[in-house]
Amino acid sequence: MPLTRIQIVNQALDLTGLDSGFQAKGREWLNIIIERLALRQDYKFYEKTADTAFIQGQRDYALPADFSRAETIYYVQNNGQVGYPIPIVESYMFDQYNYGIINGMPTMAMIDDEDDTVRFNSNPVPTNDSYRLRYYRKPVLLSTSSSDDNLVPDFKDQDTLLEELKAMCFEFRDDQRYMSKKQEAAKTNRDYQRNMYQDNENSQTELNKFYFRSTRRTGRFGSFGTNG
Repeated sequence: MPLTRIQIVNQALDLTGLDSGFQAKGREWLNIIIERLALRQDYKFYEKTADTAFIQGQRDYALPADFSRAETIYYVQNNGQVGYPIPIVESYMFDQYNYGIINGMPTMAMIDDEDDTVRFNSNPVPTNDSYRLRYYRKPVLLSTSSSDDNLVPDFKDQDTLLEELKAMCFEFRDDQRYMSKKQEAAKTNRDYQRNMYQDNENSQTELNKFYFRSTRRTGRFGSFGTNG
């Protein structure tokens, strides 16, 4: 049975010599860890698919509310048959190779992080076709108050969560065991992905290649976080 948030926090505090007075910090740190891992790794349990109908004359479409970064886009015919892939490219390449096509089947797309939209290089003709976006969703973060203590965190690999939280506790204490615990957490994470077949071909792809745009968003996570 998966552990609740407060069970993970209490275990980490107990194993690192911190008392229950640090539960509030533990809740905050756990959110930081989950968000950081979700940004840096391609976990299949965060993958989702969304189909959106093309609208004649419209090139920009809103991204799903829980969108984090894109994986692939495919053209879907009105009979439901999945057609060709639509490459997701960087904005500079989109502008460079966008020849001002007015109508027709799109041949490339870009993710506009500022407007939370996906933009295609052409306006589809009225065929009732659609596109299929496969993406990684944002993790659902629990409240940092005690109200969500009995809920299970939105991250399936709880061993990694516990190891990461223990490492963060040691970092807070400026304990020399911090680096060894970070290494243990990284190994636990790798083992989980290998054992559960979490790795896919994109994990071996250089993420700045135009044919696989990670669209990773950066954010500041506070004193224990990093940008990127």
